[in-house]
Amino acid sequence: MNKLCFFLLLYKHVFKVEPIQHVFGQKTFCKESILFHIYPFFDFINGQYSVFIVLRYPHTFSSGPLIVSLCSFANGNSDGPFIHPIIKGIIIHFMLAYIHPFVDGNGRTARSLIYWYLLKNGYWLTEYLSISRVIYRSKARYEKAFLYTEFDGLDITYFIMYNLSAMKTAYDELKLYLQRKIKEQQDFVAFRGNGLLTERQAQIIRLYCDSPNAIFTAKSLITRFSVNVKTIRCDLQQLVKQGLLCESPINKRMVGYVRADGFEDKLKEFI
Repeated sequence: MNKLCFFLLLYKHVFKVEPIQHVFGQKTFCKESILFHIYPFFDFINGQYSVFIVLRYPHTFSSGPLIVSLCSFANGNSDGPFIHPIIKGIIIHFMLAYIHPFVDGNGRTARSLIYWYLLKNGYWLTEYLSISRVIYRSKARYEKAFLYTEFDGLDITYFIMYNLSAMKTAYDELKLYLQRKIKEQQDFVAFRGNGLLTERQAQIIRLYCDSPNAIFTAKSLITRFSVNVKTIRCDLQQLVKQGLLCESPINKRMVGYVRADGFEDKLKEFI
């Protein structure tokens, strides 16, 4: 769906919010019955010693027109000045969270909109960025960005600056992840270069490189590599003969395999 509308907002909200139960007095409401239920005036968060008013949301009766305006803004139905898509996505994120049309899940739904908007505008790398994880790790700064914006006459600069910082962090983490995976692949190719190990045996050794203290059994590796017990035992025995692994009895019937002494030095002979 390329255009933002009420139905897309509802769709994203349903899939972002886990089944919830809200108790008001003796009445219990499930998520299907609270879509577009509005908080009257304020959202309250219970503090340790008192109740804090942290955000003031638009009045119930104004939220409908605001959602219409948000959809129009997101769909580009405006004669205003050019706004860079990344900045515009951040503004859309803020607007939905500020309008606060749902009883729960407004933040999650708002964060999903920035992904939707950037992907819609060709920023395909956004699909691989863990922006929400960065926000979760800096939740206090995220909440303060909302507060500073509201209490400074809705100057959204605070929120934009925070989100740009979060996106840069997510991008840097993605680069590090890709660099690590590329190095692993290069090491794996070099590892098999001498032909002394099969691909599956090399993958088994990779498991021990990633988890130095791990102990694997033939049964656990059968499940991982989808081979029969005879095949995996032959692989393990071959690695024992190569001096890379050694047997470690678990009980009277089961034997595990761990890294042999001098594992790293021995490994250099295979690269």
